[in-house]
Amino acid sequence: MKTLIHLFTQYIVIVILLTVSACKGQTTSSEVLVQQVLTQIVKHDFHPLNEDRAMTIDRTFNKPGIADLSNGDWRIRLLAVRDLVRAGIRSDNEIIAGLSNSDEHVRQVCAMALGILKSQAAIDGLEQIVREDKNTIVRSQAVIALGQIESRGSLELLHESLINDPSRDVKHQCELAIDQIEKEMGTT
Repeated sequence: MKTLIHLFTQYIVIVILLTVSACKGQTTSSEVLVQQVLTQIVKHDFHPLNEDRAMTIDRTFNKPGIADLSNGDWRIRLLAVRDLVRAGIRSDNEIIAGLSNSDEHVRQVCAMALGILKSQAAIDGLEQIVREDKNTIVRSQAVIALGQIESRGSLELLHESLINDPSRDVKHQCELAIDQIEKEMGTT
């Protein structure tokens, strides 16, 4: 299952990177686009998360994961990341501001986009999420982004989180991010 998730994540990154290269000449105001995307995320009725905020729970069956393959949550996230990356090519300030949004889905999607963009300006905000965010998925995504950015200055924090974070997923992502940074692998 983890291999399938990893392959799907790689597929998403490839689609987004191809979209980035195809969209560099577009002139839509990035600030307006980012606000539209963040509003769409806030308005979407995502499936709920479990009590430690680490995994989606299917509403119909009240079990971890999503049993309904036609569910649109993944599509909303993927298109949001694509659009944020498009906007972030011109300016990532609005996306960085999204890291402090009260909606956990907004924070996760913004962290994902900033990692793909390799936004050096986002490092402080991503580190703050790793230290303080109560949502496991958001912390995991911030750790992934720090690895994609190859933030050497974040290595100490990642090592601390590897030991101290209560979530196994965050710890696992810390291991991967540390390796990614040390091997200068960037976005994978």
